[in-house]
Amino acid sequence: MHIPPAVRQIATKMWSSPVALFLLLINVMSNLAAELWGHNEGSVLLILALSALTSTIEFGIYLLLRKIRLHHAFLVIVVAWHLVLGIVDGYLALTFHCIIGRDIFRIIAETTPQEARAFFSAYVTAPVLGAAIATAIAATLTALLLAKVLSKRGVATMCYGMLAVGGAAACIYSGYHYLIYRDGSGIPQLQATTRFIHGLGEFNALHRQIASLRAANATVTATSTTSHPATVVVIIGESYSAFHSQLYGYDKETTPCLAKRADQGQLIVYSDAATLYDRTEATMRSIFTLNSSMGSQSQSPLFPVCFKAAGYHTSMLDNQYFVIDNGISVLNDKTLSEMMFDERNGRRFGYDANMLRSITHGHGPQLYVIHLYGQHFDYKDRYPQEFEHFHSDDYPSMNAEQGTITAQYDNATRYNDYVVDRIIGMFEGQNCVIVYLSDHGEELFELGNFRGHSTAAYSANPIYQLKVPFMVWMSEQFEHIHPEKARLIRKAVNRPILTDELPHFLMDVAEIQTSHYRPEKSFINEHYDSVKPRVVMHSIDYNSLTPPSR
Repeated sequence: MHIPPAVRQIATKMWSSPVALFLLLINVMSNLAAELWGHNEGSVLLILALSALTSTIEFGIYLLLRKIRLHHAFLVIVVAWHLVLGIVDGYLALTFHCIIGRDIFRIIAETTPQEARAFFSAYVTAPVLGAAIATAIAATLTALLLAKVLSKRGVATMCYGMLAVGGAAACIYSGYHYLIYRDGSGIPQLQATTRFIHGLGEFNALHRQIASLRAANATVTATSTTSHPATVVVIIGESYSAFHSQLYGYDKETTPCLAKRADQGQLIVYSDAATLYDRTEATMRSIFTLNSSMGSQSQSPLFPVCFKAAGYHTSMLDNQYFVIDNGISVLNDKTLSEMMFDERNGRRFGYDANMLRSITHGHGPQLYVIHLYGQHFDYKDRYPQEFEHFHSDDYPSMNAEQGTITAQYDNATRYNDYVVDRIIGMFEGQNCVIVYLSDHGEELFELGNFRGHSTAAYSANPIYQLKVPFMVWMSEQFEHIHPEKARLIRKAVNRPILTDELPHFLMDVAEIQTSHYRPEKSFINEHYDSVKPRVVMHSIDYNSLTPPSR
């Protein structure tokens, strides 16, 4: 292939220089911590491409600064930055099983000076600092030596240039996805620098949203119009794939308890429910607020605030979120939690069923919100040993690792079935309605060697992460006292619904009036819009997704 001399000259200057190669190697060392931790499986090539692009830009700046003799200072600063990020990432991964991101900024913001001193005295010891310094020196010397060797090999220049072009293409692709789906995860998370910048920006944005929600919920008014208010229980699951539920046609008995209730007509299993997002925090904002559109989420009332204003005693049991001052989510901010709930548990439980003993039955109308750990990864930690029902050899079409992971997920689903059934049993005999839904779905090797969520925008078929189980249980007393409500709940079983419509459905069930209620968003209301487009992840037309054939 003929390469024009001008292009060859630029390529030689940009990608064969020992300094450029040195910057590339430093970038790679900094960015690989996430890969080594297993945060982004199979992404080494992409990390190399992004590192090549970043180092090319850095070397270009280096050349410009050489004219004013600031290039050496710039080089020292850039190298020190990458080394610090890489060493901190590696230490966090090895010690705390996390890497630099939004949650790290949250932890720093919540840490008092006394806690910070205790942390540094416990973890940032002389041996740790010595190891960090030794690692930085070794990385620098190794990169310098390799850069000199590679600068004399033409193949290194060609590979460097190809990787840089690939990195530019990846950034363009990532930028497109961000504009279309507002999805800031994915490719930016593969680079320590962009992950740092993105995490800090998202942390600050969430703080502003929480501040707006506090203001919006300070003056909420609502009234109950029924003389026989029902106890309302909302169970929010975690990472529940409808495609691994016996209730939705899965060929393994993952939901024997709830399947029995469904067969007896006690449990209404909605066939077509979709979540707006593929991540817990974004989903929680959408299902708690009465207006989940992007422009109005932070100015909207939260449904437990409406129940509380209407005279309900509100309780929260949460096995994931702790309440903290100045939190960055709907469920962990102390001020919002106090606005929503009269009672809330203060600790996490090893297994979801252990949390249920904290449920107390009060007098008067009651709202319970129960947030389970469900099937959150690591799946094997979500259930006790006696629920180890499935094993890897139950999945002959998968390799051993995939079969083991899938068996663990299905065991977690079977345990979740037991937990939800126990909750229902605790409210039998009362005038009660219970709703179960999951925050999002989970992909389990249906489209390749991938399991998890938060990648719907990049998936060949996002339905695995966006279709969720949604079901309603009604007590005999509820059906006797509210026969028309019960009829409408059963009638809506095949309606296409979105999980952000939950608050309006609850307003209908509990007969609570507030100016923010929208009948067209309650799927049991006669004014419900059943033919609306269901736009999820900001731009995905859920109605156009193809369900997998079984």
